[in-house]
Amino acid sequence: MLGLRLHQVHLTQPTGGIITLATIEIHPAWLTILRGIPALHIQTTMAGSDGEATIALVDGTIALSKIQLNSNAKIIAALFSQAAIIQPSGSLHLSGAITLNRQNGMPLQGNITLHWSDAASPLLGTTPLGDFSLTLSSQQGKWQWGLKGGKTIATNGAGTVTTSSASLTHWGITGHIHIQAHGSPPAIIAAMLHAGSANVVISGTLSQPISQIEHTI
Repeated sequence: MLGLRLHQVHLTQPTGGIITLATIEIHPAWLTILRGIPALHIQTTMAGSDGEATIALVDGTIALSKIQLNSNAKIIAALFSQAAIIQPSGSLHLSGAITLNRQNGMPLQGNITLHWSDAASPLLGTTPLGDFSLTLSSQQGKWQWGLKGGKTIATNGAGTVTTSSASLTHWGITGHIHIQAHGSPPAIIAAMLHAGSANVVISGTLSQPISQIEHTI
């Protein structure tokens, strides 16, 4: 099969960090090409992760479709250094599609879903927190996020995302998350709850989120 396979590929993040891919395979996406659209299918592997997507050039945009990523949750700390302190564990599965501006890489529209199964963190105790689902989608040019799931702490949140930069870490975020405890929640969570629940207001950026308890119920 016509294609290209590379080993030990180093990618530099806008924040200066380096991501190392064990392998990356690039092949023509023939079904898309036969429709007259230039496209490639890319598959990657790295420590604890594998992913794939089809990349096409459509009307001055870069369309990423059939996105699939399976990874250990430790990748969160690798991408966002501020998350290293919580030492996240569990399994991640990301899927969806997104369209980018071909000139500056800015996201134009899309729909992404991230599932975090068996979520856990030593900072939050030894009991798994459950499964969580995070969605990101564009509605009439505006990006919105949603969060739900959890076992010992059930969450339900929503808000907006401001895509002011091609760098994911610089995206602004606003919204709220309602937290409801079930059973014995982690001590660090229990300390911010009243009568077993709390509303948390989220602001800042994806790399430097700010959370504040607005009121408890």
